[in-house]
Amino acid sequence: MKKLALALCCSLLSLPAVSGKEAHEAAVSAMFADSGALGMVVVTVQGGQIEVHGRGETRPGSGQLPDGQSLVRIGSGSQVFTAEVLARLLQDGRVKLDDTLQHYAGAGRKVPRVAGARAITLRDLALHVSGLPRGVSSGPPKYAAPFAWPGPDVRWAELQGGKTEAAPGTQAEYSNIGYDLLGDALASAGGAPYTDLLARLVTTPLQMNDTTATPTPEQCARLMSGPGLDNSGPCGATSATAASSGLFSTPLDMGVWLRQLASVVPPQASTCLVLKPWVTRAAMPAMKGFDIPGPADALGIGWVRLADGQQGTSPIWHKTGSGAGFMSYTAVLPQQRSAVFIVVSTVDLKMLARLTRAGNGLLRQLGQEVRDTLGSQFDQQPCP
Repeated sequence: MKKLALALCCSLLSLPAVSGKEAHEAAVSAMFADSGALGMVVVTVQGGQIEVHGRGETRPGSGQLPDGQSLVRIGSGSQVFTAEVLARLLQDGRVKLDDTLQHYAGAGRKVPRVAGARAITLRDLALHVSGLPRGVSSGPPKYAAPFAWPGPDVRWAELQGGKTEAAPGTQAEYSNIGYDLLGDALASAGGAPYTDLLARLVTTPLQMNDTTATPTPEQCARLMSGPGLDNSGPCGATSATAASSGLFSTPLDMGVWLRQLASVVPPQASTCLVLKPWVTRAAMPAMKGFDIPGPADALGIGWVRLADGQQGTSPIWHKTGSGAGFMSYTAVLPQQRSAVFIVVSTVDLKMLARLTRAGNGLLRQLGQEVRDTLGSQFDQQPCP
């Protein structure tokens, strides 16, 4: 573990201190004022340096400022971790992108096909081009805790009921059920529950001990909440949807995660695999459910590329998350070694659109400061 941590440390791009901290604080304060949330945390990453900015309070009346150790739900931001697990298993030769979902379905489970179409593959699931709907058609039972439903039996029963929207590979449409089925396939291929694979391959090596689908009582005591009767819902195991939306994390853990994505030079092979335009908007007759932070122009594995690339800069790769009292935004500028993570303890989709756009502005500012600091080194591309 110590050797791994040392290797990660020494592979980070070392930067002199930048001079924009007051501007960063002002941008964070403006986002918080606009959010209407009880609490907010913003994490910035610049060339290996992590900064945590808390605003408001962790719970109504607590008077406690949210910080890097505050527990939050990252919702669909969980999918970028599923992408990483997939990338690691691809590198190990345990799976192939063109493996069919049927290959990992298990006894008694049959994956339906649209008439005349090919079988759904892991690639289709990872890129949201499987033709599957956003979620299962039935609502959760009254007793279900947030993100603790639907489990494998429910989603596989839904799948076997033939609920498909389009033939695989013909359109891009956001699908949570697709990512949970991908998690099931990875578990089958890896010979362990998906959450065990995530811990072994990703979170434990990076010492991200608070990124989990099975929070302890101590971790639950740190869970942020907004107004109302515990708007985040009961804190408990969310393994059933860990691959699509069920993960808990902390701002500091997310900073560590973003640092290894944005600041390791040269980047890991898995980073280059997931942050790659596998599906472009120009090649798809439809691309639905990816435009909250601005129009998307391409999909990576778990990530979405924003169509706002400026000359001389790399495009923003991002992922939003929402539900059970939280909204989050994770965004990376790989070439400028910069990233942001934003989380608020409220759910307001119109506000999320404004929040993500403000987050993009802060990220561009971080990236420009890195470019100004690096000079000619900036032109080195992080991935082949």
